[in-house]
Amino acid sequence: MEWIIYTVLVIVILVAAVVCICVFAKTRRDFSRNDVHINGGADIQTGRVSRDQNYFKGITGKLGGTVVVNGNRSKNRGFLLEIVNIGNGDKVDFNVNNELIIGRISGENVYALPDDLMVSKRHCRLFVSGNDLYIDDLGSANHTYLNGKIVTEPTCVQSGDTIRVGKTELGIVY
Repeated sequence: MEWIIYTVLVIVILVAAVVCICVFAKTRRDFSRNDVHINGGADIQTGRVSRDQNYFKGITGKLGGTVVVNGNRSKNRGFLLEIVNIGNGDKVDFNVNNELIIGRISGENVYALPDDLMVSKRHCRLFVSGNDLYIDDLGSANHTYLNGKIVTEPTCVQSGDTIRVGKTELGIVY
């Protein structure tokens, strides 16, 4: 009779161990889905922002080290922009809390284009107002263009828009 109790006890312990191993293995499994679609993101280590709307599509493995940029603005950090010089492919990241000047001068909060003589010293500015990013011409001699139209008043900028100052075209991604 005693051996029956020990046998049942051993079976219960083995079943419990198998259940624990299965649960542990399931929670430790790497993330793997083909239908994940997140609208842009930024890598924590590099600060690079993805321009690809399908950046995470079909991703396998763990997502560690990646922060999703939510919509068009990250809270309390302003706009995280990637400015792409369409002519030469250079990419620069900026965190715009208040404003960013685009021109030939250099300095803090300035995207400098010293080689384009058609660009004024202080050509235009990108600035934050409420939850939106705007562009405003600063009285430049050769105008500022947003998606091919002259900027005559502060105008809202969307991710994917193109800005032309002087001979330089810039793509804005956030």
